[in-house]
Amino acid sequence: MNTEKELEDVLRTFLKEEVMMTQIEFMTVDDELTLDSLAQTELRVFLEEKYGLDISMEAMPVETAATLSALISHIDKANKKAA
Repeated sequence: MNTEKELEDVLRTFLKEEVMMTQIEFMTVDDELTLDSLAQTELRVFLEEKYGLDISMEAMPVETAATLSALISHIDKANKKAA
């Protein structure tokens, strides 16, 4: 199981390298990510492939990707349910 810091690092790396969100390195975990629809889709697919998450809109509403903190919390809860 990943720690919150490990999850944060993985998400920051993904957003920086795959979504080209270079400002991510200057953002706190509580800053709004403001992802466009393509970036949100890329993020959802990444989360499904990396963590086996259900990425349906019901299981992962848009608010889930509002901040790094919300994403980390969602992944952590999903991992605990699966365990």
